[in-house]
Amino acid sequence: MPVINRESWLTAWIAVLRGVFAAAGAELPGRLRICCGGAVKRRVNARHWQLYGCWVTRNAADESCEILISASLDDSVEVCTVVATALVAVCTAGETNERYRCLAQTVGLAGGLSRPRPTELLKSRVHEFLREHGPYPHTAIAGPPQGYRPQPARRFRMVCGTCGVTAEMTARWIRSASLKCEECDRRLIVDPRDAARLAQPPRKRGRPRKHGSLSLAGRM
Repeated sequence: MPVINRESWLTAWIAVLRGVFAAAGAELPGRLRICCGGAVKRRVNARHWQLYGCWVTRNAADESCEILISASLDDSVEVCTVVATALVAVCTAGETNERYRCLAQTVGLAGGLSRPRPTELLKSRVHEFLREHGPYPHTAIAGPPQGYRPQPARRFRMVCGTCGVTAEMTARWIRSASLKCEECDRRLIVDPRDAARLAQPPRKRGRPRKHGSLSLAGRM
Protein backbone atom coordinates (compact mmCIF):
# COMPACT_ATOMS: atom_id res chain seq x y z
CA MET A 1 0.00 0.00 0.00
CA PRO A 2 1.54 3.35 -1.04
CA VAL A 3 2.47 5.80 1.72
CA ILE A 4 0.41 8.99 1.35
CA ASN A 5 2.07 11.13 4.02
CA ARG A 6 5.15 13.09 2.97
CA GLU A 7 7.07 12.61 6.22
CA SER A 8 6.26 8.88 6.24
CA TRP A 9 7.42 8.61 2.62
CA LEU A 10 10.69 10.39 3.37
CA THR A 11 11.22 8.37 6.55
CA ALA A 12 10.65 5.12 4.63
CA TRP A 13 13.33 6.15 2.11
CA ILE A 14 15.75 6.87 4.96
CA ALA A 15 15.06 3.37 6.32
CA VAL A 16 16.19 1.97 2.97
CA LEU A 17 19.33 4.12 3.01
CA ARG A 18 20.33 3.05 6.52
CA GLY A 19 21.46 -0.31 5.18
CA VAL A 20 23.27 1.36 2.28
CA PHE A 21 25.17 3.69 4.60
CA ALA A 22 25.95 0.88 7.03
CA ALA A 23 27.48 -1.14 4.17
CA ALA A 24 29.58 1.92 3.29
CA GLY A 25 30.94 2.12 6.84
CA ALA A 26 28.85 5.15 7.90
CA GLU A 27 26.22 5.01 10.62
CA LEU A 28 23.24 7.35 10.47
CA PRO A 29 22.08 9.06 13.69
CA GLY A 30 19.63 7.01 15.71
CA ARG A 31 17.32 9.97 16.28
CA LEU A 32 16.67 11.52 12.88
CA ARG A 33 13.64 13.46 11.70
CA ILE A 34 12.87 14.70 8.21
CA CYS A 35 10.10 16.86 6.78
CA CYS A 36 9.18 19.00 3.79
CA GLY A 37 9.23 22.78 4.09
CA GLY A 38 10.82 26.01 2.96
CA ALA A 39 8.67 26.97 -0.02
CA VAL A 40 10.96 29.78 -1.15
CA LYS A 41 14.17 28.60 -2.79
CA ARG A 42 17.20 30.48 -1.45
CA ARG A 43 20.09 31.15 -3.78
CA VAL A 44 23.41 29.79 -2.48
CA ASN A 45 25.41 31.57 -5.17
CA ALA A 46 24.96 32.74 -8.75
CA ARG A 47 24.38 29.21 -10.09
CA HIS A 48 23.01 27.09 -7.25
CA TRP A 49 19.92 26.99 -5.03
CA GLN A 50 19.54 25.55 -1.55
CA LEU A 51 17.69 22.22 -1.77
CA TYR A 52 17.78 21.10 1.87
CA GLY A 53 18.80 22.10 5.37
CA CYS A 54 20.49 20.01 8.08
CA TRP A 55 20.70 20.58 11.82
CA VAL A 56 23.07 18.22 13.60
CA THR A 57 22.48 16.75 17.04
CA ARG A 58 24.27 19.46 19.02
CA ASN A 59 21.79 22.08 17.74
CA ALA A 60 18.60 20.25 18.83
CA ALA A 61 17.17 20.27 22.33
CA ASP A 62 16.58 16.50 22.27
CA GLU A 63 19.87 15.78 20.44
CA SER A 64 18.14 14.62 17.29
CA CYS A 65 19.21 15.31 13.72
CA GLU A 66 16.77 17.40 11.68
CA ILE A 67 16.58 17.53 7.86
CA LEU A 68 14.35 19.92 5.91
CA ILE A 69 13.68 19.21 2.22
CA SER A 70 12.71 22.14 0.00
CA ALA A 71 9.02 22.28 -0.89
CA SER A 72 9.99 23.38 -4.40
CA LEU A 73 10.96 19.77 -5.22
CA ASP A 74 8.34 17.24 -6.32
CA ASP A 75 10.20 14.85 -8.62
CA SER A 76 10.53 11.53 -6.78
CA VAL A 77 14.01 10.67 -8.08
CA GLU A 78 15.31 14.17 -7.37
CA VAL A 79 13.88 14.16 -3.84
CA CYS A 80 15.45 10.78 -3.07
CA THR A 81 18.77 12.08 -4.41
CA VAL A 82 18.59 15.20 -2.24
CA VAL A 83 17.75 13.12 0.85
CA ALA A 84 20.77 10.89 0.19
CA THR A 85 22.95 14.00 -0.22
CA ALA A 86 21.69 15.44 3.07
CA LEU A 87 22.48 12.18 4.86
CA VAL A 88 26.01 12.19 3.44
CA ALA A 89 26.42 15.75 4.75
CA VAL A 90 25.19 14.62 8.18
CA CYS A 91 27.60 11.67 8.33
CA THR A 92 30.60 13.74 7.23
CA ALA A 93 29.93 16.91 9.25
CA GLY A 94 33.24 18.36 10.38
CA GLU A 95 35.29 15.98 8.20
CA THR A 96 37.28 16.61 5.03
CA ASN A 97 35.87 17.09 1.54
CA GLU A 98 37.65 13.92 0.46
CA ARG A 99 35.67 11.93 3.04
CA TYR A 100 32.43 13.43 1.69
CA ARG A 101 33.32 12.56 -1.91
CA CYS A 102 34.23 8.97 -1.03
CA LEU A 103 31.01 8.35 0.89
CA ALA A 104 28.88 10.08 -1.77
CA GLN A 105 30.35 7.91 -4.54
CA THR A 106 29.85 4.75 -2.47
CA VAL A 107 26.20 5.60 -1.81
CA GLY A 108 25.58 6.40 -5.48
CA LEU A 109 25.89 10.18 -5.81
CA ALA A 110 27.70 12.36 -8.30
CA GLY A 111 28.15 16.13 -8.23
CA GLY A 112 28.44 18.40 -5.22
CA LEU A 113 26.30 19.34 -2.22
CA SER A 114 24.29 21.98 -4.09
CA ARG A 115 23.71 20.06 -7.36
CA PRO A 116 23.64 16.31 -6.60
CA ARG A 117 23.08 13.77 -9.38
CA PRO A 118 22.13 10.10 -8.93
CA THR A 119 24.26 7.36 -10.45
CA GLU A 120 22.68 4.32 -12.07
CA LEU A 121 23.16 2.40 -8.81
CA LEU A 122 21.14 4.93 -6.82
CA LYS A 123 18.50 5.19 -9.57
CA SER A 124 17.90 1.45 -9.41
CA ARG A 125 17.37 1.66 -5.65
CA VAL A 126 15.02 4.61 -6.06
CA HIS A 127 12.88 2.86 -8.69
CA GLU A 128 12.65 -0.24 -6.51
CA PHE A 129 11.53 1.96 -3.62
CA LEU A 130 8.94 3.74 -5.81
CA ARG A 131 7.40 0.45 -6.92
CA GLU A 132 6.62 -0.33 -3.29
CA HIS A 133 5.74 3.12 -1.89
CA GLY A 134 4.57 5.06 -4.93
CA PRO A 135 5.67 8.54 -6.05
CA TYR A 136 6.51 11.37 -3.69
CA PRO A 137 3.11 12.64 -2.41
CA HIS A 138 3.78 16.32 -2.95
CA THR A 139 3.40 19.02 -5.59
CA ALA A 140 6.00 21.76 -5.94
CA ILE A 141 5.39 25.09 -4.22
CA ALA A 142 6.94 28.03 -6.03
CA GLY A 143 7.13 31.65 -4.98
CA PRO A 144 6.80 33.35 -1.59
CA PRO A 145 3.74 32.79 0.65
CA GLN A 146 0.85 35.25 0.53
CA GLY A 147 1.65 38.49 2.32
CA TYR A 148 5.38 37.78 2.36
CA ARG A 149 7.69 40.78 1.96
CA PRO A 150 11.38 39.93 1.81
CA GLN A 151 13.41 42.21 4.04
CA PRO A 152 16.85 43.28 2.86
CA ALA A 153 19.65 42.19 5.15
CA ARG A 154 23.15 43.54 5.29
CA ARG A 155 25.72 40.75 5.28
CA PHE A 156 29.26 41.03 6.56
CA ARG A 157 32.24 38.82 5.89
CA MET A 158 33.61 36.82 8.82
CA VAL A 159 37.06 35.27 8.65
CA CYS A 160 39.06 32.80 10.72
CA GLY A 161 42.52 34.14 11.47
CA THR A 162 43.94 30.61 11.81
CA CYS A 163 42.77 28.63 8.77
CA GLY A 164 41.33 31.41 6.60
CA VAL A 165 37.75 30.09 6.39
CA THR A 166 35.27 32.82 5.44
CA ALA A 167 31.52 33.15 5.95
CA GLU A 168 28.87 35.81 5.44
CA MET A 169 26.50 36.67 8.31
CA THR A 170 24.06 39.36 9.30
CA ALA A 171 24.81 41.91 11.99
CA ARG A 172 22.21 40.35 14.27
CA TRP A 173 24.05 37.02 14.41
CA ILE A 174 27.44 38.66 14.76
CA ARG A 175 26.34 40.70 17.79
CA SER A 176 24.28 37.98 19.51
CA ALA A 177 26.68 35.03 19.54
CA SER A 178 30.32 34.08 19.71
CA LEU A 179 30.81 32.43 16.33
CA LYS A 180 33.43 29.72 15.91
CA CYS A 181 35.09 28.19 12.88
CA GLU A 182 33.85 24.67 12.05
CA GLU A 183 37.28 23.63 10.84
CA CYS A 184 39.57 24.62 13.74
CA ASP A 185 37.07 25.73 16.45
CA ARG A 186 38.65 29.21 16.70
CA ARG A 187 36.60 32.38 17.02
CA LEU A 188 35.59 34.11 13.78
CA ILE A 189 36.31 37.83 13.49
CA VAL A 190 34.83 40.50 11.25
CA ASP A 191 36.81 41.12 8.09
CA PRO A 192 38.63 44.47 8.50
CA ARG A 193 37.13 45.63 5.20
CA ASP A 194 33.61 45.24 6.68
CA ALA A 195 34.32 46.43 10.25
CA ALA A 196 33.59 50.10 9.50
CA ARG A 197 30.38 49.22 7.65
CA LEU A 198 29.19 47.05 10.57
CA ALA A 199 29.59 49.98 12.97
CA GLN A 200 27.25 52.14 10.86
CA PRO A 201 23.49 52.05 11.66
CA PRO A 202 21.31 50.53 8.91
CA ARG A 203 19.73 53.03 6.56
CA LYS A 204 15.98 53.24 6.55
CA ARG A 205 14.55 51.95 3.28
CA GLY A 206 11.35 52.75 1.46
CA ARG A 207 9.58 55.95 0.52
CA PRO A 208 8.56 58.32 3.35
CA ARG A 209 4.89 58.52 4.21
CA LYS A 210 3.42 61.99 3.91
CA HIS A 211 0.53 63.72 5.62
CA GLY A 212 -0.31 66.81 3.60
CA SER A 213 3.03 68.52 3.04
CA LEU A 214 4.67 67.06 6.19
CA SER A 215 6.96 64.08 5.81
CA LEU A 216 6.59 61.49 8.60
CA ALA A 217 9.80 59.60 7.82
CA GLY A 218 13.07 61.20 8.75
CA ARG A 219 16.42 60.48 7.22
CA MET A 220 18.98 58.29 8.94
